[in-house]
Amino acid sequence: MTQEVRRAILATPRDPLLTLALGMFAHGAQKLLDWSGGPGIALTLAGAALIVHLPNGFFMNWSGTSPGEGFEYHVLAVALAALVAVRGSGAFSVDRALS
Repeated sequence: MTQEVRRAILATPRDPLLTLALGMFAHGAQKLLDWSGGPGIALTLAGAALIVHLPNGFFMNWSGTSPGEGFEYHVLAVALAALVAVRGSGAFSVDRALS
């Protein structure tokens, strides 16, 4: 491998948005695909809901007067994910348009 090719591969992109996108993609893929040797996305979210949000009760902190957020959002997210997994993504989904 030539020095020029090595520099091109290791160079940071000049576009900060591209750099951010690549970093976020790598972080998301690490969580979703369990590349880190950790528990994976399902157990990570369950741990966050139980350890951080459960002590604050069920409801979200819409008014900003409580010290934390409840686990209402997590229940909603899990229910919607289960619904999509069981029933499909619907008539207006992108994957239906691509197939």
